[in-house]
Amino acid sequence: MVDQTLVEGLKNALTKGESLQSAMQSLLNAGYNSSDVEEASRNLQAPTTILQKTGAQVMRSSQPAQQVSEYSGESTGPSKALIIILIIFLVLVVSSLVGILIFKNEVINLLSKLF
Repeated sequence: MVDQTLVEGLKNALTKGESLQSAMQSLLNAGYNSSDVEEASRNLQAPTTILQKTGAQVMRSSQPAQQVSEYSGESTGPSKALIIILIIFLVLVVSSLVGILIFKNEVINLLSKLF
């Protein structure tokens, strides 16, 4: 079943001059399920569902409904190497701060001799 909220959201965006692709991407960014957004898009693009209720016949296009992107809801995220480097950097910063706190007096004496 098509979520009419999504269909209405797409219609509103289209009436404001936004492209279907950007309207769909906005819904995806808002957290809607990609399959639901795709289904709403297909429903919006297919006039046959409305006309079938009245008994009218419409020639269907052989082209599939427009698909926004390869968005699957999964983010690629940073690589493992980047995460490891950031963790090592964080450990070094935290250990430096702890060392400064432990040896506060010695650090103050050293800095006062230098400046």
